[in-house]
Amino acid sequence: MLTFDEVKHEYKWDGIVVPSVTQIIGEWLELPQFNIYVNKNTGKTIPSDVMENAADFGTAIHRAIKLLINDNLDWDSLNESLKKPLQSFLRWWEQDRNSLKHIFSVFDFKTGNSDNVGPQLAGYIPLIQDNDLRGVGGQFKCEIPLYSGKYGYAGTPDLILNYKKSVIPRRYILKIPKNGDRCKAIEITGSNDWIYFKAKLTEYNYLKGVK
Repeated sequence: MLTFDEVKHEYKWDGIVVPSVTQIIGEWLELPQFNIYVNKNTGKTIPSDVMENAADFGTAIHRAIKLLINDNLDWDSLNESLKKPLQSFLRWWEQDRNSLKHIFSVFDFKTGNSDNVGPQLAGYIPLIQDNDLRGVGGQFKCEIPLYSGKYGYAGTPDLILNYKKSVIPRRYILKIPKNGDRCKAIEITGSNDWIYFKAKLTEYNYLKGVK
């Protein structure tokens, strides 16, 4: 059985802690003595407060979207900075999502105004194919924690639409602009993200083994 501790951001399978996709990728390294985060791939640095504020904003957007999808969102209680991106998402949800004819579509949300989506792992395809999702059901589900027994890691796609077992999912990044512009669904068609992830998974397991 898979459990997820949201406060610790910790997954357990049958009581044993398993790594998350975020942990495996390990893209950002915190240097608290300098109050910065460093991207281990590019060397880019971001002030700690900027990174942490962005993380808090992203978490708030994800939680609000989950409430919105389930018709439990109290718009009056929202921070003003959240309203425009959520209005953008609502327009996409009501008008554009039904234009997707694919039986099984998996989305990860990205909030911001940049066109650079970078390396992505929308839906973690091997993870989804390795799971029995018969309990998901319905037209859509938001934030379903999943575990890959084959590869030994866990993750949570942001949104699953039109689930059907044994169908390979179409993978998307849904860009949600902060300024209220129209959302854009970008399909991820290449395999480079999975190749990159497997390399990082091998690295993670090796480093864990030598500690």
